[in-house]
Amino acid sequence: LRSLQIPEHVHLLLAAGEGAVWLTNQTHVIQIDPATNQIVGEPLPAGEEIITLALGHGTLWAGSHDDGIITRVDAKTHSVVATIEMPFSVHGLAASEDSAWVLDEHGFGVVQIDPQTNQLGERVPIDFVAANLTAGMGSVWVAPAARDNGRATGNDGIARIGEDGKDIIEVIYAGKAETSEYYSVYFSEGTLWILVDT
Repeated sequence: LRSLQIPEHVHLLLAAGEGAVWLTNQTHVIQIDPATNQIVGEPLPAGEEIITLALGHGTLWAGSHDDGIITRVDAKTHSVVATIEMPFSVHGLAASEDSAWVLDEHGFGVVQIDPQTNQLGERVPIDFVAANLTAGMGSVWVAPAARDNGRATGNDGIARIGEDGKDIIEVIYAGKAETSEYYSVYFSEGTLWILVDT
């Protein structure tokens, strides 16, 4: 067990993968080399309000809410390799085998990004207020928000979108919508995990 001194920031998010350990504050990404336990270079700017991270396709993906920016960082070069402007505030981010996916909570949709070109692809409409999303087993899984502006949404259905990005192909119900406060979904080791706070 080794400790690491890091610059003083209000640190918000942590991720590990794609060749590094990643730490963010509101506006910057810090790369840590897991072999040396040292910070690599300087913090990299990645938007005005980083609220979500994903790992995949050789990079870290950072989603900034206020300015609707997706930033891709390459650990090998310690550089920003792409900045993708979204036409909405980013609320969630996930990387599947073939794509990246961005949650547009206010616009009731999930938008696909081609990781080879960084171009926006299909937009899949959803008819509910979403909390977050994850990807795995050829699908994107979108969790509903249990509450919207303090009121219960009455929705406990996890929407499954196919990798082809056309539409919702299945809804899985979990929890007790009347008493749940928050839903979130995670995918690991071939299994979808659903967190329900009742």
